[in-house]
Amino acid sequence: SANGDVNGSAHSGTTGGGGWGARIGLGLRSVQLQSTLSGELLVCLVYFDERLRNVKRGELLPGEALDDDGWTEAARELRAELREAVQRASLAGGGGGGAAE
Repeated sequence: SANGDVNGSAHSGTTGGGGWGARIGLGLRSVQLQSTLSGELLVCLVYFDERLRNVKRGELLPGEALDDDGWTEAARELRAELREAVQRASLAGGGGGGAAE
């Protein structure tokens, strides 16, 4: 976020008062950012959760619901923050970087 809070805890949003970081940050091991030649920003989130070791694609973890909008809303908030940060960096540096999609 703009104040340097990487967990998003300064943002209440709709993710239960903890911001996007409370939802997306749970179990997060690392983040990798890459920019493409066309000016897009790719974000890779790597999680460490023992429960994921034997889960197959499309399977839900126990206690998770398919219609859980918490992740979707948190992802939207994070994307908006990343877009703002890319735009600020582009303006501050005078570069021609594109907005994250």
